[in-house]
Amino acid sequence: MIRFHRAAIAEGFEAEAHYAAESADVALRFREAMADGLAKIAASPFRWAQDEDGFRRYKLIGFPYLIFFEPQDDGIRVYAVAHGARKPGYWHGRAEERR
Repeated sequence: MIRFHRAAIAEGFEAEAHYAAESADVALRFREAMADGLAKIAASPFRWAQDEDGFRRYKLIGFPYLIFFEPQDDGIRVYAVAHGARKPGYWHGRAEERR
């Protein structure tokens, strides 16, 4: 099971809306890249690089976005859908909610 921090949900929708303003096709490709990334994370959560705080990241194919997540006993927790070149680590405060 994949659970999302509420802010990560908002970030995903905001990114999709940004691309939708450019093109419906680009927004669709972004949505598909997200779905593909989440499927890969769910299938093999320990495959992706881990940072010093224990978080893992998956880079969306074709987009400058990263999914920051953590495998947990009861599934996967997504903490952020972050643009790779903006405010690195801004979402780490969400880690306070770790179980």
